[in-house]
Amino acid sequence: MDEFKQAKSEHGSDYIFECVLEEWKAKLDKLGFCDPDIYFSGFSYQGDGACFEAECDLKEIIKELDTKKYRHFLPFIEAGEITYTIEKNSCGNHYNHERTRYIDVDYPFWHGRRPRLVALCESLKEDLEELRYDLSHELYKALENKYWHTLSDEVIKEDILCNGYVFFENGEFAHPTLIKGRQEV
Repeated sequence: MDEFKQAKSEHGSDYIFECVLEEWKAKLDKLGFCDPDIYFSGFSYQGDGACFEAECDLKEIIKELDTKKYRHFLPFIEAGEITYTIEKNSCGNHYNHERTRYIDVDYPFWHGRRPRLVALCESLKEDLEELRYDLSHELYKALENKYWHTLSDEVIKEDILCNGYVFFENGEFAHPTLIKGRQEV
């Protein structure tokens, strides 16, 4: 069974995350992170983690944050004067965890002219960064839970029984439809 677990972990495991990824894309979209792209690596190495990139619908995201603090932003948001996106850090390289992305804010007309609004923009950026960071952790945990659940003895046994895998004396295994003339154990 260990060989089966190893093979399942190395090959064809991408499909096991589809449900979690779709669920999280819908969750992020509902929170205001529009059309998110999710990236992750896991689950046993330094640098493993999850992150996402997205455009930010500030009206929706502000509902999750302190709406009283940011309610003065709504006219500027609706006018398109403030935009936030989640971008990849240039130092992110090939890693995919919460520290490989950052919130980028654009409010080009305000620098030097409205210091209180600029300070509020920076405060919102910090709050968005904290929310993004927390969501990335939750996302990684959901993916990790799915991974370890899929490799649990109970799920492996169920997979073997449901799919009728055949095991051979040398430790190899195969689905019955792939066996031609091989002797079963």
